[in-house]
Amino acid sequence: MSIISNLTTAQIAALSTEAIAGLTTVDMQAFSTAQLSALTTAQSAALTSAQVGALSSTQIAAMETADLAALTTAAIKGIGSAQAPALTTAQVA
Repeated sequence: MSIISNLTTAQIAALSTEAIAGLTTVDMQAFSTAQLSALTTAQSAALTSAQVGALSSTQIAAMETADLAALTTAAIKGIGSAQAPALTTAQVA
């Protein structure tokens, strides 16, 4: 069980990049689509490939274009074949 599901979008947006980088894959799976949309580009840039890989296709689709663009090359490698079809043309442009 993760405490992430109990946080508001404002609380998510206020998390430090260090806190984001320390989230487990279970924490990542607990994010709602609204919470993922609340991530800042700096927070998204702190995500690891394991964290990105733990996201569902629905969660990946909910990420804002700027947040996906902020992912490091290593983090992008976490996007798997099940998640890739959920990406929109705007997200990959």
